Amino acid sequence: MHELPTIAPTKERPPSPFETFLEHELPKQYEEQARLLEDLGFLQILPESKQYGIVDAEQNEYPFPEYEDIKREILKNKEAFETKFNQGFTELRITPFALPIQRFFDAIKEELKRQHDKGTLKSTDGTKFDLNTNEPIWKWDGYQTQTPVYFPTDLEKTNHGGKTKRQLLESKTSPFPGFLVSFEEKEQNIPREGQGETKGGRPRLEAGK
Repeated sequence: MHELPTIAPTKERPPSPFETFLEHELPKQYEEQARLLEDLGFLQILPESKQYGIVDAEQNEYPFPEYEDIKREILKNKEAFETKFNQGFTELRITPFALPIQRFFDAIKEELKRQHDKGTLKSTDGTKFDLNTNEPIWKWDGYQTQTPVYFPTDLEKTNHGGKTKRQLLESKTSPFPGFLVSFEEKEQNIPREGQGETKGGRPRLEAGK
């Protein structure tokens, strides 16, 4: 394993909030993501490599990203990541992208039903959510008849600039094959119109815009 680049502060300079996040918060979030994906049944011991990871529809194996590799990629692009951190993108997400999309639908259904049975499923205003347990989620019918594309550059039917899941997996350009590693805002609800904040020079997207 390669030695990680150092980000230790000097005596003259205390650690920045971003450096503190990398050293203390990021490892905890990494472990939480691993446990979440395991609880959802997404991760398994891979038959061939015997590593922990996922298997796609074609039975290709993808090991779960190592923490050290994620941190190394962040430090390679430290300026960009620190900018987004200061704008509020502080929540690590590790998405098992290579899994068939139906696996995500099934996991969401089961989790919604479980939370409903426990009485912990709430609406955004905090009141109890009355779930239709016969049809707990609604999804676009096109998922069964069409092939979704990801990362489009234009909202056109043909000249969209995006790629299918298979094209992305076969391109082998990701440092974390089979997974998407990203950072999100902690607050998932879009602010009402006129109530958005500007953080790190970036105005948050508001309702109505």
